[in-house]
Formats: sequence, structure tokens, C-alpha cells
Amino acid sequence: MSWRERIAAARAQGAFSEDDSVAAGDYTTCAVGEQVKASGGVLSWQAFSVEPESEHCDGMRFMRAVHGNDFDAADMLLDAIEDRALELKRQA
Repeated sequence: MSWRERIAAARAQGAFSEDDSVAAGDYTTCAVGEQVKASGGVLSWQAFSVEPESEHCDGMRFMRAVHGNDFDAADMLLDAIEDRALELKRQA
């Protein structure tokens, strides 16, 4: 299930699932990881932030939105992550 689908399901259920929370916290399954996988090796998760471990990077903010059941923030951050992925693909 994509993060778009997870957000829609969480909205319908009123909360993200425990699986969503775990997936959001793992860089291989988070919103950034989803874009890295979809790129077929063109992108790396480090490219999404100057400071990937920073609490201010979109991936970390997305994880906190999922943990806090903030659907609007998760949608907004997923848009930003997807936009960044497109930008990086154009530069590759």
C-alpha cells in the first residue's frame, strides 16, 4: 500500500495503524523510502535533506505527522517529498 493509500485509509478509520507508525519510522518504508524505491536506484534517501537526521527534514516531519494522526500535515509533507523526488530525478 502506498503512503497516499495509507493516508486515505487512516482518514477513513480516524487514525493511522500501528503498522503505519512503524513504517513511517523506518527509512526503507517511510515516505522518502517509497520515493527512493520507485526511482529504481536513481535517488538516495540522503538526497532529500541536507541533514537527513535533522528533526526538520520532511521525512522526519512526515513520521511525526503519522505518529500524531495529523492527516493534513501528512498529505502536505508527502506532496513536498514527491515534489522533491521529481526535482531530483530531473537533475539526475
